[in-house]
Amino acid sequence: MTAKKYIPPMWDLHLRLDDGRKVARDKSLGEGKLIYHFLPWSYALAIFQHNRLRFSPVAKWTDPYEKAWCDLLFQRKDKLSGVRTYGQCWTKSNFDEPLWRMFAFNNFEPIVRISCHVGTLINAGLRFIEDNMGSLYIGNVQYQPEKNLHLHAKTILAGEHKDVSRSACKFLLLKRNAFSFENEVRMLWFGRGKQGKELFFPIEASIDISQVMTSPYATKADHELITKDLKPYGIKPVRSGILWKPKFKQ
Repeated sequence: MTAKKYIPPMWDLHLRLDDGRKVARDKSLGEGKLIYHFLPWSYALAIFQHNRLRFSPVAKWTDPYEKAWCDLLFQRKDKLSGVRTYGQCWTKSNFDEPLWRMFAFNNFEPIVRISCHVGTLINAGLRFIEDNMGSLYIGNVQYQPEKNLHLHAKTILAGEHKDVSRSACKFLLLKRNAFSFENEVRMLWFGRGKQGKELFFPIEASIDISQVMTSPYATKADHELITKDLKPYGIKPVRSGILWKPKFKQ
């Protein structure tokens, strides 16, 4: 059977500078689209306290395929060698019990979900790139059979890439079909220099984050504590009702 042809994302360039810096958005991802990020409450509170998102090094991600991509992309002696890549994962799913279960079930620390518009993150990226050398991409993850992923890996080995950041982004927006329920969106930063443990991406948290939702597994005390912590920032969290018992009419 012929493998499904991969159609790379079409990019809308919000900024491209002569030195190669750029901010790009997947055209299939509208600026007005709300996307969501799940994280422990202590990490979410730090976003409000310090007005910044935390990006982690892609090389430290634990999925075996993503680790393999990084080994192929960045450890070869070609144009991609020396590129430092950081990312943060979001989702387009706004009412999805499997995601809450994956992130929050049996988790000792309460998990929350923050919401943000794609355009807001783009604007933050435009400010960030003024003082930082690199490129920012926001794109939809595409899900494919494992056989197709192996075919894509062969193009890396053959050196079939020209634009450094676009090529790396192409492969970092691929995942196995098994994860399609995540409906994932990724923010990816490509730069050079010394690899750090994290990259901080400035935002105006109380303005840019449109909602904080607490987990359906969080206790009443957890929700009340989070409500208290958020009060100075003018945000009132909502509770996920996805697991509430339905009230059927008699």
